[in-house]
Amino acid sequence: MPAGDDRAARRRLSTCALWRAQRRFFVERGPGAFDRGLVPQYVTSNPFVAFAYARLLLAYERDARAAGWLAPGAPLTVVELGAGTGRLAHHLLRGVDALGGAGRLRYVLTDVSEGTLAGWERHPRLAPRLAAGALDLATFDAERDDRLVLRRAGVALEPGGLAGPLVVVANYVLDGLPQDAFRFGPEGQVEELLVASEAHGDDLASARLELAAAPAGPAPYGDPEWDALVRGYAGRFARPAAVTLPIAALGCLRRLAALPADGRLALLAADRGDHRLEALGDPRDLDLARHGSVSMRVNFHALGAWVTARGGRVFVADAGPEHLDVGLYALGAGDLPETARTFREAVARFGPDDFYTLKRALVDRARALTLPEALAALRLSGWDPDLFRDLAPGLLRGAPDATPGQARDLERAAGSIWDGRFPPLDDATVEGDLALDLALVLHAAGRDEAALGFVDLAGPGPEAARWRAACQRRLGRGE
Repeated sequence: MPAGDDRAARRRLSTCALWRAQRRFFVERGPGAFDRGLVPQYVTSNPFVAFAYARLLLAYERDARAAGWLAPGAPLTVVELGAGTGRLAHHLLRGVDALGGAGRLRYVLTDVSEGTLAGWERHPRLAPRLAAGALDLATFDAERDDRLVLRRAGVALEPGGLAGPLVVVANYVLDGLPQDAFRFGPEGQVEELLVASEAHGDDLASARLELAAAPAGPAPYGDPEWDALVRGYAGRFARPAAVTLPIAALGCLRRLAALPADGRLALLAADRGDHRLEALGDPRDLDLARHGSVSMRVNFHALGAWVTARGGRVFVADAGPEHLDVGLYALGAGDLPETARTFREAVARFGPDDFYTLKRALVDRARALTLPEALAALRLSGWDPDLFRDLAPGLLRGAPDATPGQARDLERAAGSIWDGRFPPLDDATVEGDLALDLALVLHAAGRDEAALGFVDLAGPGPEAARWRAACQRRLGRGE
C-alpha cells in the first residue's frame, strides 16, 4: 500500500466501482447467482445454523413479550437481508415449527433483485408458507432503502411505524456490502486507505484493488457516530494496523433501527470476519475473496462498538471463529435473560462455526466412519441432506451389516433428510439424485419397501428402473 496524500485522484473504498459491479451481478443473475456453488451458501444456510437461529429468535421473542414490547398475539417481525435462495428461511421456519413457535414470527425475505423475489414465489418449498401467510417478501436495497413494503400482507414498514421490535438476519451478506478502510499507527496516527486503482469490469473473478494511504483528518465522515468509531481505534494498536469499517452495513442498520417506534432492533449476523479487537489489523482483512461475487471480511468489533455506544447489548462467543463469526447485537435491549441463555447454549458452547469445522473433518473421513458414527453426525446436523450426500458412500458400505435397530434408524433418518430438502429452483436432477441415494442406502440395509418409495420419488430413468427391480426381487414380487 504506497503512501501519499493526494486524495483528489483517489476514491473512498466504499464508493469505488467494484461495489456497483457487485450489485449488477446479483440483480442480473437473481437466484442464478447461487447455481452450482457459484456463490457459497452452505456454511450459513444448513439445518444446524437454522435451528440455532430458530432457538435465538424464539428466545428473543419470549424476552420481548415478557418485557411488554410485543402486544399480546402480535408476531415478532424478522427481516432477512439478501436472503439468497431462501434456503436458510426454509430450514429456520422448520426449526421454529419443531420448537412449537408457529405463528410467533412474521418472517420477511428481502433482496435487491426482483428476479430473486420471483424465484422465491415459484419455489415449491417456499410457496406453501407464502400462501399460508407465514412468510412474506419485500424488495430492499441495503445501501439505500429506509422502508419495506410486504408483498403478501400489503403492509409498509416505515420509520416509526412498526409496533414492537425488529429482528434483522444478515447471513453471509454484510461481507458483500461496501466497506471503508483505515490505517492506525501506534502513536495515534489515522490514515484512510483510498482506492488508487481498480480493475474488474463485470468479471469479478479478476477484480483487483490498489489502496494508498492519505491522512484522514479528525472527522473523515462528518457524521458523529461514524467518526467516533474511527477515533475509537486510534492508539489501540502496538504496530501499524489496517482496519476495515463496514460502513454500508452500519448505515443499513441505522435506517432499519428507525422503523420500530421504540427503536428496538436486534441483528443476528453470521459472516467471514471477527468480533475481537486483537484479531483486527491483519492486512489479509483487506483481501478480496472471489467466488462469483466478491467479499471482504467483516469487522464485527465495529458493529459491536456502535451498538454499545447506543446503549445496546452484544452477544458473541468468547472463542474466536475459525470460519464463521456469529453474533447477536441488540439495540434498546434492557434485560434479555432468555436470549442470553440461548446464545450460550446454541452458539457459544457449540455453535455454527464449531459444527462447520467438525463437518469438514467428518467429510474428509467419511469412508472411515462406522454406521453409528455416520448416523450420529447426521443427527447432530439436523438431518442435513448435503451432509448425507457427503456420507453416502460410507453409509452404503456399512448398511449391509446394520442391525435391525440400525436399519430402522436409517429408514427414519431417510424420511427426515427428505423432508428437509431444498433443491435448486428448476433443477429436478438434484432432488432425484437425493431420492436415489436414499433408496440405495435403504436397499443396502434391507429396507426395500421404504427404498421403493424413494426410487419412485427419483423419477424415471435407467438407474431408477434398475434399483426398482432389485428391491422388487428381494420382496418376492417378480423380475
